[in-house]
Amino acid sequence: METAKVIWSDKAISNLRKIHSYISEDSLERANKVVEKILAKTSQLELFPKSGRKIPELNEFVRYRELIVKPYRVQYKVENNVVSILQVIHSKQFFERLF
Repeated sequence: METAKVIWSDKAISNLRKIHSYISEDSLERANKVVEKILAKTSQLELFPKSGRKIPELNEFVRYRELIVKPYRVQYKVENNVVSILQVIHSKQFFERLF
């Protein structure tokens, strides 16, 4: 089985840093656990790039998908054998179009 290459966009990395920073104001340990959980979940994309659901707001665009790591939505696109993580947003955050 061929594995996909997972690439994090600058925006997604920035989102993850902001999430960590915000949570660490209350608990550094909890912030680390949340980020670790997100990273662990996204590692499955190497073997199963289409394991996330279609993004409901973009249902007509099949290549855009998301993993849910409550309460966050990890949004990505799949092209050929590359998974590009585009953004990580809170589920209650306003949805921002990816393109």
